[in-house]
Amino acid sequence: MTISITTEFIRKTLYPIEVIDTPDILKQYAHDTLSCYDTNAAAILFPENTEQVQNIVQFAKKHHLKLIPSGGRTGMTGGATAIQHELIISMDKMNHILSINKTERLITCQPGVILQTLHEYVELHRLFYPITLAAKGSCQIGGTIATNAGGVHVVKYGNTRQWVAGLKIITGNGDYLDLNSRGLMKNNTGYALHELIIGSEGTLGIITEVTLRLTQLPKKPMTLLLSHDSLHHVMTCFNTTKQSITLLAFEFFDQSSLNQVMQHQTLQQPFQNEAPFYTLIEWEATPDSEELVFQLLEKGLSEGWVSDGVFSQNETQREQFWQYREHISEALRQDQPYKYDLSIPIASIPDFYEQVMPLFQQDSMRLQSAWFGHIGDGNIHLNVFQSTPNMQTEFYAKCEKLNQTLFAYVKKYGGSISAEHGIGLLKKPYLSFSRSASEVKLMQQIKTIFDPYHLLNPGKIFDMPSDDHHQNSAV
Repeated sequence: MTISITTEFIRKTLYPIEVIDTPDILKQYAHDTLSCYDTNAAAILFPENTEQVQNIVQFAKKHHLKLIPSGGRTGMTGGATAIQHELIISMDKMNHILSINKTERLITCQPGVILQTLHEYVELHRLFYPITLAAKGSCQIGGTIATNAGGVHVVKYGNTRQWVAGLKIITGNGDYLDLNSRGLMKNNTGYALHELIIGSEGTLGIITEVTLRLTQLPKKPMTLLLSHDSLHHVMTCFNTTKQSITLLAFEFFDQSSLNQVMQHQTLQQPFQNEAPFYTLIEWEATPDSEELVFQLLEKGLSEGWVSDGVFSQNETQREQFWQYREHISEALRQDQPYKYDLSIPIASIPDFYEQVMPLFQQDSMRLQSAWFGHIGDGNIHLNVFQSTPNMQTEFYAKCEKLNQTLFAYVKKYGGSISAEHGIGLLKKPYLSFSRSASEVKLMQQIKTIFDPYHLLNPGKIFDMPSDDHHQNSAV
């Protein structure tokens, strides 16, 4: 029998946790940047500590309510979208930095801390947290862990996974787990359970405290902006450059992406002549590296794999170079693009591009595309859009028709349908292109161990076997 649970009952039972169910706030919190789903959230809860999160989960377990952990909602696959009348657990109030250990280079904080806030705090202590994203001003630490975020420095520092030393979580069963929260470098006492939480998209447990590793501040970065006639030339540049200097970032974008940014940000074309592709290269400046890069630029220009290039002369110019890259997603948002977040073996990227581009140019499609991303680690952010964004239903139907063919090419080249944004709702139908049936079954079994009542972020990544004996109570 379904029991009606009112918002007022939730508010009284879970006091002093703030509970909001006003329509405008519900609409704001019920989805991430992907807005193609009809949302249906019951209420938003704002806990302030681990104990309150545990109380929420135990309450949901008792009354068979579904829960969605919610951070900065900057994801792009519907991973934080409410479509089943779920309760949203916002981490906005769990936003405190708790301690920093400069001896062991560790920082402990709550999951709602904004990434940029963390960057600024650790830099005051002459330390560095290397994960940085275009959404750093609004994304939250817990969300970056739940999706194993990458960003522009992966080529040197790796993904978020490399920097998570320990976690505290509440499982879907309401259990509190302390998973190496002291950040021990050596702790070989069985399975590293915190590794399962990283990239799990909130389906196994709710992160309530985080311990992250830090490193030394990089030396003053040098930045180089180049143009190229082809992706093959981009790859020649990458292979040549990485043999000579230690890269901090190796980003790329095409002219279509640049056009969008220039229009949105009122920036100027960086070079006199347009080019099919551009690269943004950054490294730690040393006397040797500066001379090496000058030599590489001269070599690229003379051999033809660089069309034009310019060094940043000061911090203002360096920031302008990064605007060309970091504002692409924001500039494209007005066109409501269909987003692909692909991982392709780096050497195969030019061939993949040449096989995929004709798909968008078919008479039945006539779609525009923008290619950009972290080519230094093989992560391509392919955005597809059309000149008439008001025809979204027809447009999404076209993209979904293309997906089978496009993802088949991803599989052919040994890639992944999700490099850093996760699966969420958007990519769930295509998980088989990257994961076998046996792997999915094993993941479902792990999900059931951590979340036996299937309360946490339901319907994300994969569907669970039907669970008819746990009915969702009305709210």
